[in-house]
Amino acid sequence: MIPHDGVTLIEWADVIQSLLPEDVIEIKFSRLINHPNTRIINIKGI
Repeated sequence: MIPHDGVTLIEWADVIQSLLPEDVIEIKFSRLINHPNTRIINIKGI
């Protein structure tokens, strides 16, 4: 499922969290409630 030398993007990855490798880079996109056209991007694991 996840290539050793490539990149895989998974939506709803929390459903398969236990199957993911330890060196995962997690990227989360969030919207601000009062500013619907604004996004916050959090990157974890770099």
